[in-house]
Formats: sequence, structure tokens, C-alpha cells
Amino acid sequence: RNITQQSRARVDVHRKLEHSASLEKAITVYGQPENCTAACKRILEVMEEEAKNVGKPTEISLKILAHNNLIGRIIGKQGATIKKIMEDTDTKITVSSISDISSFNLERVITIKGTIPDIARAECEVSSKLRAAYE
Repeated sequence: RNITQQSRARVDVHRKLEHSASLEKAITVYGQPENCTAACKRILEVMEEEAKNVGKPTEISLKILAHNNLIGRIIGKQGATIKKIMEDTDTKITVSSISDISSFNLERVITIKGTIPDIARAECEVSSKLRAAYE
């Protein structure tokens, strides 16, 4: 609720995925692009604080789900786009394998690793490319 008020983006935490045994929770963020980026950054900061408090490793990563049809826009010709985003933001970005998709789930996972400010910058770039491809 605080993140929603601070960022002016709507944040929905999906309680539990029935078929998921993982500890990850999906979070959907709605709103203006800059507000979504602010909300993402704040969520990552909260995750890092929680990890520190319980003595877990604080390497935080952001995972973005994107439809398989949009992935080419993120990777670019011979990986040029994704390489440029990684260089510009000092992050490591990976995209899940095409073999991970099925007729039930056409989404691929874009994973961004780095410091929280760098992850937030990369998320902004990736999201703007996804929005441009979607429109």
C-alpha cells in the first residue's frame, strides 16, 4: 500500500500460484511508465531489506514476464539491443529459453541482475521497448 501511495502506480501481489512450488511471488504493476519504474525500484529495496534482516544473500534480481512475440525487440539483431542495455545500465540480462514456453504459457522470463539503481534503469529501458513493441 505504501509503495502504491509513493509511486502512484497500482501494485498487485499475486498471493500464490497453484502450480508453483517456488518461493517467488508475481507482482503486477500498473500505471504511468515512470511510476511503474519507481514502484519496481521500491519493491526491490524492500526485498533487499528483508533479505538483510533475515541474513539471506542480498543479490536481488528482477524478473519480467514478456510474451514470446515481443522478445525479439529486447534481444535485437544478433543481441545488439540487449547488449546495449546491459552496457548502458551495468547489469546482466538473460532471457529464458524458447524451450521453456508451451501452448499454455507463451511468456518468457527476462531476468535483470545488478545493483538496485542499475536494475531500475534497465527495467525502464526494457519496459519502454516492450511498450513500443506492444503498441
